Amino acid sequence: MATKKLYAVYDNGELIGELSAQEIADRFKISSHLVSVYASSEIKAKGRYTFEVVGPLGSNIDSFSLEWTEATLKILRGEELRMKTQEAREYFRNKGLSYDDISIIDFRQLHTLVGEHLDIYREETEHAKQMNMTVKKISPKDKKFSNYGLVRGKILIDGSYFRSREGITFHENGFIGFCGEFSTVNSEPILQAFVKWCDGIADKKRRSDNQGN
Repeated sequence: MATKKLYAVYDNGELIGELSAQEIADRFKISSHLVSVYASSEIKAKGRYTFEVVGPLGSNIDSFSLEWTEATLKILRGEELRMKTQEAREYFRNKGLSYDDISIIDFRQLHTLVGEHLDIYREETEHAKQMNMTVKKISPKDKKFSNYGLVRGKILIDGSYFRSREGITFHENGFIGFCGEFSTVNSEPILQAFVKWCDGIADKKRRSDNQGN
């Protein structure tokens, strides 16, 4: 079982508290799965917050609360889902990625990752088990590639009472859509898979660039 961690929380470089990943998720309305991603990168959550691991979470460590104005809480609550999906789009962009970096093999790897994360998700709660979300097999019409890379593509999700809902859509105009009909909770495993996939594509691109120099 992974050791839970305590994170120092910074607001534009100023230390404002020490919290667990779940406490950060609750207060900032971001996925707890993304906290460690932010902590290992230079990307700011919501454009202002950064996190740093300060140690394991234990009874001998006191975390202290952050003070929020009611206005701030209302903004965070109101933008919960939009900010989560926007963060995923920003993560793709901040990694220096574009459609040209995505091959058919990369697209299939994303499909596989989404499936693996949904497999794990179904075992986590009774709700997830009842939803029974699975990734739909890719059909020829679900993707289009050129000599340069991805033109458009979509990964669809089936569930216990629905078929072919949006998981991830790479629109031809460059916009990446996520989980159009899913709740925040049901979106998490898909966004988590996407972030992990972005890391892999960025690493592959960096190795390729280094070999070319």
